[in-house]
Amino acid sequence: MKFRENNNSRGFYTGRKRGFEFTISSSGNDYYVLAIGQKKDITLNTLWINLTFQTFEKAVEFCENFEWKNYACIGDDVNGA
Repeated sequence: MKFRENNNSRGFYTGRKRGFEFTISSSGNDYYVLAIGQKKDITLNTLWINLTFQTFEKAVEFCENFEWKNYACIGDDVNGA
């Protein structure tokens, strides 16, 4: 999975996999992930569940293995997907 720096916002990296767009950013010394469904209304921000990563690589690993049903996602398609 490849991430590229967002041209509009420095320090934000985006990538796509299995119908989700992932944005990795840093908060202090930690990284967090925003996952947004590309075709379904499903969203997760790891800060909502107090999940941060000590390295960029750990955040990428989370994205590569992301299964939205394992987390408290929000959106209209969460219960019906």
